[in-house]
Amino acid sequence: MMFIIKKLITPFILPPGLFVLMFLSGGILLVCRRYRKIGSAAIAVGLAMWLMSIAPVADMFLTNLTREIAVRSPYPQGDVIILLGGGVDDQLTDLSGAPGVLSDAMLARTVDAARLYARLKIPVIVSGGKPLDRKVAESAVARRYLQEMGIPGGAIIEENTSRDTFENARGVLKICKRRGFRAPILVTSDYHLKRALWAFRKVGLHCEPFANGMTQVPTRRYSWDHYLPGSLEPFSDCLHETIGLFYYRLVY
Repeated sequence: MMFIIKKLITPFILPPGLFVLMFLSGGILLVCRRYRKIGSAAIAVGLAMWLMSIAPVADMFLTNLTREIAVRSPYPQGDVIILLGGGVDDQLTDLSGAPGVLSDAMLARTVDAARLYARLKIPVIVSGGKPLDRKVAESAVARRYLQEMGIPGGAIIEENTSRDTFENARGVLKICKRRGFRAPILVTSDYHLKRALWAFRKVGLHCEPFANGMTQVPTRRYSWDHYLPGSLEPFSDCLHETIGLFYYRLVY
């Protein structure tokens, strides 16, 4: 019983659940004191924040981003692996003593690339420069991780000038043309696949998609705790990709 009580209370003590509780309780209090418009607005904000933080809503947006992506085989086949950058903290030093630590999203992509290399033994193109003038390129940090995972340095090709996904596509295309790669496998996060594939197709490079160690997005079964306030990050990631794809289609 205490475990269930803890599971119920904790989401409303930590953000964003804390803010959900504040908006809802404050809104109800205002409505009771006849400040109906302000109170109703506060309740609406609280409910919206609650919805954006639960898994079913985030998964709904993720499904919209991934349902059109066709996976042609259980295990991707190709002649080169493309690993897209996904963030580096250049203020930290990792256990090798070198500057730069991969973000959680980038670390997951890097592990996927290493697993694919272990099966296919094909070159890996790591694409990612220094967005916002960081100290170290994403490609350099990812190379270090890949080599420590056992991939030979000669099998890793760096593309270190790109600052966003469309520049990733342009930079990788040049490498593929120069090296004669014709069947690339694109490794990135599941929520990022749709925009990444669109960008690569736009520059004329068709890729086999691969994300998060999965060959397809699973159908999730939800329990009661999935409807408690959680992290806003999954929803934020999907919203970012939706806006980014709209911008790409508008500009490019």
